[in-house]
Amino acid sequence: MKNCSTCSKQIIKSDQINDLSMDEIRYLTNDLFATKGYVCKSSDVNNYYSNIKWYKPTADNKKIIYNNIEKQNIKLFQDKTSTIKNDRDNFYQ
Repeated sequence: MKNCSTCSKQIIKSDQINDLSMDEIRYLTNDLFATKGYVCKSSDVNNYYSNIKWYKPTADNKKIIYNNIEKQNIKLFQDKTSTIKNDRDNFYQ
């Protein structure tokens, strides 16, 4: 999976992201948020999206509404990120 262009309309399955790195998952998550105009806290992410024509930043992140598919995909990405972090932490203990 290279981008999140279908993340608003298609439920992503865990096997589609199973082999992705934490950075790749972060990119997909930010890509989904950016399609809604989300303004990230990270300046490097904001700089990246400010150069993309379709990105229209919102004035208030709290007003963004995600559909059920997006919510499910966000949860999948967040769960995968947590799993990667836990695996990494357990490896170094």
